[in-house]
Amino acid sequence: MQPVKLGRGCKSQPRRWLWHSASSMVLISYLFGRAIYAFQKPPYSVFLMSSTLAFTALLLVIPSLTYEFPFHYGIWVATASMMVTYASAIVAVTHQETVHFHYLLITASVAFISRFLIQMLKKCHKSSNL
Repeated sequence: MQPVKLGRGCKSQPRRWLWHSASSMVLISYLFGRAIYAFQKPPYSVFLMSSTLAFTALLLVIPSLTYEFPFHYGIWVATASMMVTYASAIVAVTHQETVHFHYLLITASVAFISRFLIQMLKKCHKSSNL
């Protein structure tokens, strides 16, 4: 796709771009830095929720794999910075009206809740075998 700027001169007009695609030409008005994919609400929501779920699962796996290594605390610092970077990228790229952020928080909590439930089931199973 190639962007072509329409209209020059007056600063009060919003910037409008014409995106050429193989199927059609669509006139889109948006700010720079916004994801074009985010204009397609259902596919972008699925993508964003699945990547959030994968990211939160990764946040559980990396520290557990590096536990008691010499650089374990450095991994915690890197993990915290990855969380801040991921959250700021979502806020910067996603349109406010495209995705409800409370759904992302619920999706992010799924990995932590499932890990907690697995640990509780293991403890219950272990205590019942004694």
